[in-house]
Formats: sequence, C-alpha cells, structure tokens
Amino acid sequence: MGTGLKKEDSAALKGVAILLMMFAHCFRSEKFFQDYQVIFSPFTAEQIISVTSYGKICVSLFAFVTGYGLMFGYINNVKIKKKQSARGWVAAHLLSTMSGYWIVAILSYAFCVASGMINIVKWGENAFQRVYAVAADILGFSALLGTKTIRGAWWYISAAIVFIVLAPLLAEMIEKIGGTAVILLVISLPRVLNVGYTGGNTPYPFLLAMVFGMLCCKYDLFAWAKSVKITGICWLDQTLKFFLLGELVLFGAWSYFRADLKIVWEYSFAIVPLFVILFCVLFLFRIKPLRIILAYIGKHSLNIWLVHTFLRDYGAKYLWMGRYAWTAILIMLAFSLAVSICLEFLKKILGYNRLMGMITAKLK
Repeated sequence: MGTGLKKEDSAALKGVAILLMMFAHCFRSEKFFQDYQVIFSPFTAEQIISVTSYGKICVSLFAFVTGYGLMFGYINNVKIKKKQSARGWVAAHLLSTMSGYWIVAILSYAFCVASGMINIVKWGENAFQRVYAVAADILGFSALLGTKTIRGAWWYISAAIVFIVLAPLLAEMIEKIGGTAVILLVISLPRVLNVGYTGGNTPYPFLLAMVFGMLCCKYDLFAWAKSVKITGICWLDQTLKFFLLGELVLFGAWSYFRADLKIVWEYSFAIVPLFVILFCVLFLFRIKPLRIILAYIGKHSLNIWLVHTFLRDYGAKYLWMGRYAWTAILIMLAFSLAVSICLEFLKKILGYNRLMGMITAKLK
C-alpha cells in the first residue's frame, strides 16, 4: 500500500488545486473584472483568460487526492485491520466528509437569506419545491438532482459523494481484475453505453483521475517513481527525471485543449493532471517553504472552496482594489483563509467536530 505520498504532499496538492481554482474563478471571464481598471501587464486580459482554461485540472487534482486517500483508508480499515465493514466505512467516510460541508452550507444560507443575496421564492412554484431545493443543496445533492444551488462551485460535493460510494467497489475490482482492466472499463463504459462526455460539472469525466489516485496508492507508484534508476548515477537520474516530467507538463499544457474534450476527455482530465501531480510531488514539493505554505492552504481547502466565490460575486470592489491582477488572488486567498480560521474556531467552541467525531465512531 502506498507510502510514497506523504500527508504533507497530499495537503500541498490540495493547496495547488485550490490556487488553480481561485485563479480560474477570478479570470475565466471578463465579466468578473470588466468594471474595474485591472492591470494585467506584462500580459493582456485575453491571454490571462486563455491560461485560466487550464484551471479545470484543479478538479482532477482533488479527484486524484480523494482516490488516493479513499484507497488508503479502505485497505487500512477494512482489509488489513478489519475495523469496519465496507458499508460502515462508506457511512463513516460520508459523514466525516460531509460534516465539514453541512455547517458551511447552513451558515451560508442563513447569511445569504438574511442579507437578501438570494431570493428563495424564485426557487420553486410552491413551498415544497423551495424547501426541497434548499435541502438538496445543504445536503450536497443539488448537482445530482439538478436542483438550484447558491454556489455553482459546490457541484463537486456531489461528485465526492459518488466517489466515496464507489470506492469499495472500485477497490475490489482492482483487487480482482487488476488496475489496467478497471482503467479500460472506466474509459469504455460511457462509449459502450453511448453516453459520451457528460460535462465538466459532473463526476464521471473525473472518475479516471480518482482511479489513478487509487492505483498510485495500491501499487505505491510514488515510491517507485522516486526510486527508479535510469543510469544508476543519482544526480543524473534526478536531472533526467526533472527534464522528462517538465517536458510532459509543458506538452500537456500545449495539448490540453488541442485534444477534443468531448471525445478524449480522459486525456485532459486524468493524464495531463497526472503529469502535473508527479512533477509536484517529485520536485516542486522538495522546496520545503513552498510545500509548507501549500500544505497549510490545502488543510483549509474545503472551506476555501466553499466560500471564495462569495467575495468575487458580492465583494468585487474589495477583490479588485489592488488594481493588479495578481493581487486579486492574494486578496481572495486572505479573505477565504480568514473565514476558514473563523469557521474552524466556531466549530471548536460549539463542539461540532467532537459531536461529528462521536457519531462517526459509532459507525465503525
């Protein structure tokens, strides 16, 4: 079982993903900054918008880390230590994951309704439809049920639910038929069923990235990648690996949208992100101060993901007050981290985490 990806590396990957997400959500469309005199020098707004198109790999990074963590937990708790049944493991993991989302969703709704940011009356023709839509969003099912949501970025929580539920099945399939067969099955299934590309806000296009994470854990591929020898000369091997992975990352960026997304979405959403992940883990995270900063951001990634677009949509004058494009990311990050720290303090004094921990323990 995988030991090559340390907890700090996993958190740092989440940090990279959340920074890519914020960059994409700030600059993917000119409508977010067209009313402000934002300075993009030495680039143009069009160039920045073009680059943000690659930000979608942030979802793939989250899916990969999710798959790695799920496989590690499933093998450790169900297969080796036999602490839980597969059903109990799924229930406990769902509660552990969703509890962080629920409290933020509830507080967000309370704030948005009280401040008049949203009008629930428009969410349905009658009270039942409105309550159903709000409940689905708070519980994390809005993307699966096709109901309204106060934050479009929240669709991934539905994907996380799907990934957790599928994890035991995929783990058993990997055990019985092998990783290659599972990869081929994931790739072929939508084509055999004539489903095709289901869109960038649905779980399936990112399922292969999750499977890659599970396989990297199962077969300890990070430890292998770190130890593999090309020439037998340490410094030369490291140099060759650096340039090889660097070239793959650059080629991936160049070819990202040149491949037809609707036909070979696995290339853009699984293979290219894998190049980035390998480069980060094997080389970028060796820069210790950078890894520490990214890991700290990653530990707050759930809360940052849930709240960062509130500043973009409702506090734009503060987001763009720095005038320069790069300062918007720093302002959004500072705002999101501050909110996250407050949320974690609130959960602590309310005993929320302790309560969720006790309920989770009962499910074991």
